Amino acid sequence: MHSTIQKDYIMSGTGLKPPPRRSKIPSYGSRRKGRCKCCVKCVCWCACFLILLCVLVVSLAGLLYLFLQPQMPSYNVDRLQVKAFDVLPDLSNSVEIAVIAIADNPNDHISLIYGKGSSVVVYHEGAPLCSGQLPAFHQPRHNVTLINLILKGKTEFGSSLQEALAGETDKGDIPLLVKVKVPVSLVLQGITLKEAQVLVNCSLVVDSLSPNRPSKIVSASYTYKIHI
Repeated sequence: MHSTIQKDYIMSGTGLKPPPRRSKIPSYGSRRKGRCKCCVKCVCWCACFLILLCVLVVSLAGLLYLFLQPQMPSYNVDRLQVKAFDVLPDLSNSVEIAVIAIADNPNDHISLIYGKGSSVVVYHEGAPLCSGQLPAFHQPRHNVTLINLILKGKTEFGSSLQEALAGETDKGDIPLLVKVKVPVSLVLQGITLKEAQVLVNCSLVVDSLSPNRPSKIVSASYTYKIHI
């Protein structure tokens, strides 16, 4: 008992204090669980935000579609007349064809800009007869435009092509393929959208390709493709 009292006296005399109580240190496992919960909450909030954003975008796109009611423009060959179809001294053919095409934009809220760099090629049995370009122009909303084209070319088939065409002319059944490639931009309320390539294939059957007389279009069919 005496030794214990002396020990306490010595410690108090030196001014030393007993160490403070240590709080309980959280284990590494508990901190890791807290971080995992925060990550899960963050992922859930991000997922909810993305879903809400997708719903809003789809809703706006649907409303815009209902308002604009977009329709595909149509293109037709109205008239075709051969200006020249001559056999040259080298037995090649010089061809010149005048074409009147119709471009119909049925949209009430969308106008069209036809850009430069278009091409129009007329083929007979896979061989190009003549070619040309569409003019660059702006077509207003709900508009029908007549386009006058002069297509020229030189083929290397000579008299054999003339003989084949003569036989088809006798039958009144000459197949032609008109391929059109034109850059087109949509204009919505004054805002011009990204340009796209419009491809039109027109399969025609005409009764004659005799110069200086209109060729009657017996039948016509069209296919359209758009490359964005």
